[in-house]
Amino acid sequence: MTTDRQQTATKPNVIPVPWAFAAMTALGLLAVLVLPTLGSSLDREEKAAVSAATALVILVLTGLYVFAVFRKTGWQRSTALLTYGFLAGIAVIKFIVSPGAFYNTTGVTLSEYLWLGAGVMLLYLAGLFLLYWIALHYRDRPWPLLAKVAVIIGLLLFAVASRFVAAGVLAPDVSEYLDDVFRGGGLWLIALLAGSLTAAVQAFDRAGRELAFRVGACTVVVYHGLWAVFMFQLFD
Repeated sequence: MTTDRQQTATKPNVIPVPWAFAAMTALGLLAVLVLPTLGSSLDREEKAAVSAATALVILVLTGLYVFAVFRKTGWQRSTALLTYGFLAGIAVIKFIVSPGAFYNTTGVTLSEYLWLGAGVMLLYLAGLFLLYWIALHYRDRPWPLLAKVAVIIGLLLFAVASRFVAAGVLAPDVSEYLDDVFRGGGLWLIALLAGSLTAAVQAFDRAGRELAFRVGACTVVVYHGLWAVFMFQLFD
């Protein structure tokens, strides 16, 4: 089995397979610049369709990037698939759930929402770093299932609590936010976060965890930049 040390020794770049990462970023930028202009009046239904189309493009580009890293580095197949899994969940949140939530939220400006998104990106990165740090402590022994579940639940509760605090700061009526959390988009958000966290834990519990962390962290940063451009194009 290929170890983390062997894989990182053959690919020391902070960004794995830089040319593939640059291609994903450039094509993703093209997508978020062009797709929002395809609708005519861009009412609620058109915005939802544009969001879905954009998410699909981002998912395809992410899959191609993960595949390029897999082919060029000898990355463990299961770790690559799990890495794609947790990135796919984040992409759906950023490009489908988030635009829909902004459309349905009153009293929040686009600039405020974008600043909130910057904070969310930092939370994603912090969560990935924490998962990776914990995984390193179990590198030479099994990571107990109960410990995995506890970490997933803890991070999920923290994510929901953070969203509640942000809503309290930005939204004048927190009860409207609570109503949304327990139905519709809020439930999708919780389910996607839980799925992404589970996939990330499993990815970091395998050989190739360092590549999983670096691919994940770099891609999350790109996601946020693309999301900010997309939101500006769609709602400004």
